[in-house]
Amino acid sequence: MRQLDRYLLFGVRRIDGWLHPDTAEFIAAISDVQHRAGHHGAVGEIGVHHGKLFILLRLAADSDEQAFVIDVFENQVLNVDGSGHGDQKILQDNLIRWCGSTAGVSIIAKSSLIVAPADIISIGGKVRLASIDGGHTAECAYSDLKLIDAVMHDYGIIALDDYFNEDWPDVSTGAARYLLESDTRFRPFAVAPNKLFLATEEFNDFYRAKLASETPFKAAKTSEMFGMKVDVFRGAHVAPPVGTFVLQTLRASAIGPYLLAAKGLLNQRLGRG
Repeated sequence: MRQLDRYLLFGVRRIDGWLHPDTAEFIAAISDVQHRAGHHGAVGEIGVHHGKLFILLRLAADSDEQAFVIDVFENQVLNVDGSGHGDQKILQDNLIRWCGSTAGVSIIAKSSLIVAPADIISIGGKVRLASIDGGHTAECAYSDLKLIDAVMHDYGIIALDDYFNEDWPDVSTGAARYLLESDTRFRPFAVAPNKLFLATEEFNDFYRAKLASETPFKAAKTSEMFGMKVDVFRGAHVAPPVGTFVLQTLRASAIGPYLLAAKGLLNQRLGRG
């Protein structure tokens, strides 16, 4: 079993944070689509909390792809809106637990508002897949989108958190400012639970077609957003999630009973009884 599949099955629910299980599967599928298309580059996240989503990105990266995180961590005076509470030690412990080490991970412990594109590019070149889940003010959302735009490959994908979350309305304010500017590159192509996914206009149809033909995810509907076609994915329209499919396949195989026994033992060791 791949480390990524193990994490989707067992790990993603054990780390504190906010990530819908179906969205975790969706992001893993997007990364697979990129790799099958020959798209490579760094992966990373702004606003990591304890690593719930970032570990997924790290495990979805090839061995020659670098990963980065940007977070204020213990310097919470810079976390002006109180969104999340990054902890560098907990992040590193979680990386060791689920990835085996912190190798290939660069940590930028500062506000994303003062991070320059060159700081990211110097880590592992241009980026193919990035999550934005940092400050939830309009200023932060806009600035983070501009920063990631500047470091992304043309075939890159951005996952923006909380665009539709009523608890954080200013995220959509900052994002709308970015999306309405004519010199910005990324536009929506998909919506999954609590995430808005953006790609360059030239890759909008490409990724929508690949998700339909190469993954088990089926869009509930197709809508429009900022002049672009957007496929809307909901948990009920996943048939089945990648991790669930893997688990079902293994259960039906000759090693099924051993898998269930191992899962029970792992749950005991992780404190679930």
